Amino acid sequence: SDLAPKEQKGNPFEELVGKRLKLAGYSIDGRPLDMSQFKGKVVLVDFWATWCGPCRAEIPNIQANWDKHHDDGFEVIAISIDEDLPALEKFVTADPPPWAVVADNSPKTRESMAYRYNVRSIPRFILVGRDGKVASVNCRGKRLGKQLASLMKDGGKTLSNVLRETE
Repeated sequence: SDLAPKEQKGNPFEELVGKRLKLAGYSIDGRPLDMSQFKGKVVLVDFWATWCGPCRAEIPNIQANWDKHHDDGFEVIAISIDEDLPALEKFVTADPPPWAVVADNSPKTRESMAYRYNVRSIPRFILVGRDGKVASVNCRGKRLGKQLASLMKDGGKTLSNVLRETE
């Protein structure tokens, strides 16, 4: 029947490549995410949680890439799916990252971004080019640095040369 679940071939996130990513949400202190500050920048959207070991293991990698590329227009939006907001606040306050942290479960949130983009496992990275369109969804670990270097070089628009690299 038409109600049978669609057979997943490959990564459903690959369908996001080339499309605009619309994000909304609130920081831990209740401030709305201001997307205008990311216009024309290369942005890593990182879905993560404080209790997720692999997510925490990626933080030094994100930090190293931030340090290297931030002055050239690289930004990060870390969307936490933590349900325990005090634990998230404690984690972020103990070692504040220099990038935006969004609490996906903030009481002010109308729509969860994890739900909107069907995030079923974390960490989940989505790399957005300067044109506001998704450049890559396979960019964890060493690939992040490679793809960022490529995006920064060609004006930050496309990643056709590294896009097809798989997990």
